[in-house]
Amino acid sequence: MRGFIFDLDGCVWTGDVLVPGAGEVLALLRSQGRALTFLTNNSRARAATMQAKLERLGVQASVSEVLTPLEILGRVLDTHVGTTSRVLAIGGPELEAAVVDGGHSLVPMDRYREARAVVVGNDFDFSYARLTAASRAVAGGAAFLTPNLDPRLPVEGDDFLPGCGAIVEAVAAAAGLRPLVVGKPEPPLFELALDRMRLAAADAAMVGDSVDSDIRGALRVGLTAVHLAPKGGHDGVAHYILDFLGERRRVAFVTAASLHDEDAYFTRVASVLGAPPPEGAGLELLHLRWNDRPQLVLARAEALFMGGGNTYTLLKRLRESGLLPVIRARVEAGTPYIGASAGSNVAGPTILTTNDWNVVALEGFDALGLVAFNINPHYKETDPAMAPGSETRDDRIREYHVVNANPVVGLEEGAIARVEAGIVTARGTARIKIFRRGQEPTWHQPGEQLPVEA
Repeated sequence: MRGFIFDLDGCVWTGDVLVPGAGEVLALLRSQGRALTFLTNNSRARAATMQAKLERLGVQASVSEVLTPLEILGRVLDTHVGTTSRVLAIGGPELEAAVVDGGHSLVPMDRYREARAVVVGNDFDFSYARLTAASRAVAGGAAFLTPNLDPRLPVEGDDFLPGCGAIVEAVAAAAGLRPLVVGKPEPPLFELALDRMRLAAADAAMVGDSVDSDIRGALRVGLTAVHLAPKGGHDGVAHYILDFLGERRRVAFVTAASLHDEDAYFTRVASVLGAPPPEGAGLELLHLRWNDRPQLVLARAEALFMGGGNTYTLLKRLRESGLLPVIRARVEAGTPYIGASAGSNVAGPTILTTNDWNVVALEGFDALGLVAFNINPHYKETDPAMAPGSETRDDRIREYHVVNANPVVGLEEGAIARVEAGIVTARGTARIKIFRRGQEPTWHQPGEQLPVEA
């Protein structure tokens, strides 16, 4: 690797204390001529402030090597709201300065109805009055943006402070709308980091402690992802997988959705889920290759994990290998099934609500039919990369319901729909949106039983 991108909170420091060994590792990488960038979701500080803290803690860094969501906030407002917009900013002084420096103006709290956009960051003086102003402005039509959805901010002593995401969720719940996310896991900051290092994604790695923001975001832009878990705890969805599997540990992992190097894909997943506790989940992963005696591997497995990639490719290969009816029969007989991305798409009756392109010219779209509803993974109500007026996921799902009657379950990044004994429950770290023909869609939080038939 020619370059490394490091998350700050939890990876380089916790609070005002360096993570043990972080200074030495960073110094070694510099001595080897590796490019370094520090990428944080911090919503209260700009690059110069973060660089000064790095220097204070003994870590060499230039301002250009540090990126926060505030560096691109003005540009995102330009794209999605318009230039010289009136903005209600909930957060610290540097967030407000980023709005103004981006060519926009601030709206006082008592004139929130004049705001064309609301930006919510981590506000140490957050109050009921601020919640009221922000949520009313958003509900009244103002664009809703946030630097990040991180619920916690790690500090020294293995403790935490409520993060930006905790405040954002309060505004979102009151307003009934979801925000555009400016920082991780969205691609723009990762792409800017690569541009500043003058490296392709294949030549760099992201080191982070959050599966939901660091690891997912890195993988989306093609970076190698390194998950740092100093205390060995399971982050992201690992503990949900273990809870679902019970005592089962021998899991067949299907890589058929990948159009690239399936062995490399399996190795990457096995390094995370196959590592023994406390570093990993301790699973015995079997590589189920669709074109190399797949049924023999499946027969040895106690559970099945269908990996992500291109949904059309996955379904085509499952058919060609004869796996489709075999997997269906195994799951109906009680074998646990886990699907990620494309692997969740094929669990439904059809794959008509996938986000992928039909690059393999698949002619039929009937899938496993393990559940009665269709699935739209990676669901977003809005996307920072989309121009105003662009077609949304909701528009496409409404088109689906012109022709099809079964519900569609939209899974936000990090959401899980757990199905057991005919009962569907929301799990994970994000929400689920249910679409029904002729009805308004409904949002559901983790822990809720979903009103759909399995």
